[in-house]
Amino acid sequence: MEKQSKVKHWAYPFKLKRAGSQHVEAQDPKQFYEALAKAHGGFYPMGTNGSWHGGIHFDQGTGDALDQTSVRCIADGQVIAYRVDETAPVTEYFGEHPLLGE
Repeated sequence: MEKQSKVKHWAYPFKLKRAGSQHVEAQDPKQFYEALAKAHGGFYPMGTNGSWHGGIHFDQGTGDALDQTSVRCIADGQVIAYRVDETAPVTEYFGEHPLLGE
């Protein structure tokens, strides 16, 4: 198995908005988590159902705190997939669990 190299460069996907046109790098993860908590379409790292949610949602809610005019990769590497929806898909839940296969 090939040994993986250490990630040397990383960044948050967006800069933080500040008063005026100057945007700054986040220095503390808490700054970014607070912005992510304002997302309308999903939460990270725990979903509203209490389960792990590995995705991150950026939308109008996070736009107040984050400069979303461009997005950066968080670390050295390659982007292998992404999705930008015009409208977020709707998941219907029945009882405590979603119906599968319908």
